[in-house]
Amino acid sequence: MKKYLLTTVMIFGAMTISTQAGCAGKGCTNINITTLYVNKTGTYVGTSGREGDVGDYIHCKPLNGKYFLLKKNHPNYEIMHSTLLATQISGKKATVKVELDKNSSLCQVAYITINN
Repeated sequence: MKKYLLTTVMIFGAMTISTQAGCAGKGCTNINITTLYVNKTGTYVGTSGREGDVGDYIHCKPLNGKYFLLKKNHPNYEIMHSTLLATQISGKKATVKVELDKNSSLCQVAYITINN
């Protein structure tokens, strides 16, 4: 009985950890897309997380400490921009992973996942 109880607690504990929202490491997990600012460079993405917590790990800087850049010349720009827009409109949670843009030192969007 103790074995089953311990297993159940471990599973639910792992589920709780994996669904926590926030920004760290290489991106933001289980967050809302709050801002999409589009200009000739691309789309700047603001989230409900603290984007500034990401930059130190991969040595990039979110624009004004709070926006990631999806560059217009990214090969999947249109699909990724549409995914961001759909996520924002639907109110679903997302995961946004970033990488260093070597030309500007900004945090550039690498990929996006829509969460349930």
